[in-house]
Amino acid sequence: MKFFALKKISLALALFVAIIAVSSSASAESLLAYAFRANNWTSATSPVLVPLNAANATALSFTTTAAAKLVKITYNAECGVLGPSESWLSVTILVDGIQAQPNSGTQFALCTATSTGLYTWEGTVRQSLIRVPAKGAHNVTVQVNLNNGATDAWLGDTSIMVEEQ
Repeated sequence: MKFFALKKISLALALFVAIIAVSSSASAESLLAYAFRANNWTSATSPVLVPLNAANATALSFTTTAAAKLVKITYNAECGVLGPSESWLSVTILVDGIQAQPNSGTQFALCTATSTGLYTWEGTVRQSLIRVPAKGAHNVTVQVNLNNGATDAWLGDTSIMVEEQ
């Protein structure tokens, strides 16, 4: 009788340890870099790299720990754009000049225009992935484009975060 109870406890403990090991390794990510900016930025130029911090740096440096690491970039912004109906502001995430996935060019609308004279502000997020081929130092940039007749971009209260899987 004691043998079966001990066996059940041992089995339950082994199962618990296995679940903890699998769940902790499946989603482990490391924060490599981050930046934020709490002031407003506007531009009528397209394409243009946007400032990522209060010093107006347009690149954020990070270092990967091994070759072929999967990197996740999350860009968050309060966004507005002026232009006719069906125009938009697109965001492209670039790592060392290479577009991260989804590789959608100017088709990823961060926000859309509702007027040619008044902004409609939206809180928006773009999350991208890229497998970085080499270990070491890298740069991420965020490029915006005015599309389909959009005339002016406005971004405020932005943040960017780079994580490694």
